Amino acid sequence: MRMHRVVCLLFRVLLSLAATAPGFVAHADDAPPPVSDFFSAEAMSPPVLSPFGKFLAVRMANAQGRRQLAVITLEPARQAKVVAKFVDADVADVHWVNDDRLAFNINDLQSAFADGFSPGLFAVDRIGENLRPLVQRGWRFVVEARTFVSRELPFNHRFLRVLRDGSADVLIERMNFDHGYRELVSTTPLRLNTLTGRASGVDIGLAESVQNWLFDDVGIAHAAVSLAKGQQTVHWRAKPEQSWSVISSGPAFSPKPGNFWPWSWGADGELYVVAPLSNQERTNALLLFHSGTGHVASQPVVSLQGFDFSGELIFSRNTKALLGARYTSDATDTAWFDPAMRALQAKIDQRLPGVINLLAVAECGCSHWLLVTSYSHRQSPLFSL
Repeated sequence: MRMHRVVCLLFRVLLSLAATAPGFVAHADDAPPPVSDFFSAEAMSPPVLSPFGKFLAVRMANAQGRRQLAVITLEPARQAKVVAKFVDADVADVHWVNDDRLAFNINDLQSAFADGFSPGLFAVDRIGENLRPLVQRGWRFVVEARTFVSRELPFNHRFLRVLRDGSADVLIERMNFDHGYRELVSTTPLRLNTLTGRASGVDIGLAESVQNWLFDDVGIAHAAVSLAKGQQTVHWRAKPEQSWSVISSGPAFSPKPGNFWPWSWGADGELYVVAPLSNQERTNALLLFHSGTGHVASQPVVSLQGFDFSGELIFSRNTKALLGARYTSDATDTAWFDPAMRALQAKIDQRLPGVINLLAVAECGCSHWLLVTSYSHRQSPLFSL
């Protein structure tokens, strides 16, 4: 893995493109920033490594303050290219479908919340071609004329997760509301081809009032949470040919001891759940569900003193091993379980002292690029490779 200067050359390329953004002004160290800087669009967002670590996706502000989507090529040439932008909206959440295609939704940060619209869903090639709207933003906006027949799904569809099965598909879910559109009744997962816009059903074998699903990397559902008459029920199955089993059930808004809810289906084939600890604070911790016994482990995978667990697990999709967990307490940090990553974290912390350093590695475990985000309560995020 290569460590470059804290602000390396490729980010100079990106920052030069964003230099005309509002609020992007150089100040002397002893001069306080103007008030307008606190309300201006950020020059760029935290970058996201592609699955094989060859590219970075980043949101950057243009001269009008709109967040646009750019892709930085790491090898062989460090170049940044804007691949998607809107005159009336900002690019929001960005996901790598594969190393050649991205999916994203949008919002409008220049309008009041009450005047907002559905986030929609879009997909585009990393070279800026084949931009396709997948889910409607609503009925208030007209973006531009299209030369093809639109297969956009209604606005009650939303992004669920990416897949890692070699396809250009993602998982979405249709939100099923009551007749007055006041209450969510259930969700229906669908598989969506980001190249064609075609959606197809997913074999889930469960017809109850499920509102939350957990899928693995190839699109198989392993856990589901249903809600009916104030009761929350957790369903689980290890393999798609097996029947669903109820592993936890209780009041949805006042869980009883022993109740838990699924958090993540790991690349290691294990179900990770969140449950309250039997301590005085009754904080929620991340635990492993033992399929053989039907119970959760007594020792938590991650527990935070004074805080409920909130975060994500970091796996190597090459070895299927659990490397660590990114969590948020009074700050966002990482707990590494893998000795090599723990040693690398210590080395980087030594070279970049006085800040919290968040490491991001490519999913494949095959890239020599390592993305480091460094920040503190006094230092806005800095990005290095």
